[in-house]
Amino acid sequence: MTAGASAVSDSKKNLNTSIPEEAADWYLYFEDQPNVDEAQGARFVEWLRRSPLHIEEFLRVGGLRAEIAGLPPDAIPEIEKLVVAARENVVELESRRPALPGVDANASSSRKGRRSKRYAAAAALLVTIAGSLYLFAPTDMVPASYATELGEQRSILLSDGSVVVLNTASRIDVRFTGSDRRIRLHAGEAVFEVAPDPGRPLRVIAGPAEVVAIGTRFNVYRQDEQTIVTVMEGRVAVSSAARPARPEQLSSGISETMEVIQGNQVTVRLRSPVDAPRVVDVTVATAWRDRRLIFDGSTLASAVREINRYNHKKLGLADAELDAQRISGVFAANKPEAMVTFLKVVANLRCEEIDGGWVIHSNSPEPASSTTSTAPTGKESNVM
Repeated sequence: MTAGASAVSDSKKNLNTSIPEEAADWYLYFEDQPNVDEAQGARFVEWLRRSPLHIEEFLRVGGLRAEIAGLPPDAIPEIEKLVVAARENVVELESRRPALPGVDANASSSRKGRRSKRYAAAAALLVTIAGSLYLFAPTDMVPASYATELGEQRSILLSDGSVVVLNTASRIDVRFTGSDRRIRLHAGEAVFEVAPDPGRPLRVIAGPAEVVAIGTRFNVYRQDEQTIVTVMEGRVAVSSAARPARPEQLSSGISETMEVIQGNQVTVRLRSPVDAPRVVDVTVATAWRDRRLIFDGSTLASAVREINRYNHKKLGLADAELDAQRISGVFAANKPEAMVTFLKVVANLRCEEIDGGWVIHSNSPEPASSTTSTAPTGKESNVM
């Protein structure tokens, strides 16, 4: 069941669904659909009108999500006060039961008139309460998540004007508030094109690394035990996530935080100081945006690991001595068979095709000699 589906179609609801579950469904629905049309908004308000319990549970879901997201206490509404207000102002829908014997019809009509006025006032309050939820709701409270599948790439325009380009099999959470911009890279790789906002530096947390930027463009690649940061434009402050960087460190040179400028790259490892920046070819580090992989004296093990990130059909190395063998060349990221052909023709390696990919074997115990040839992509390449 998709988020909010049960809340949207009441006729299809399971009669055993509890109010807390309905409230959670509505909340998740608004997270997935930030731009709700008028009809859906009307359904939501109608659901709220049915009972003060509906409002209470919806407010409590919002408060809980805010606490989980780590929102500062002063930014979280006082739920109890909102609940009291809801209980005092919300009236039930008109009863469909027949009038009881002995009840004055005119008095009943008068009560209906008063009820209609109270109902209108209650409806106005409900809309106000529902609107107030968005002062601390989805985009500020609960991180928005974006992800790519194997071999997929995705460009995302964020609310502040920044752009994130996700590489294959990557996932981020984005949480922006009035005073903070924070992105967590849970897996994979991404390029961040940061819109300038001196009052709200953008922080990217990726494994052991934390990157602080005001207006710049950089690539972050999170690996198993390290994170690699490459600056394409501007400069950033990089530190261990255990000792977060502060915006002023961009110019202060405080120890344990490394300033990385355009054309430089830095590696942050678990439980280790940040490496000194090194000059790199930014084109090589970001070639993945064109679905290319460029290897310049890379080990065969690392080259195989990289191409496997993009494809369901995998390459494997059967002989340990192949791991450290060097390879140079340009390959299409989504064509592992091109690398297989290259390894057979240029490196004189034996490639065994199996279910799900290929296994690479050395033809002799002696390391292959340095060879130069034309790669399947048409680029001049060599294997050493």
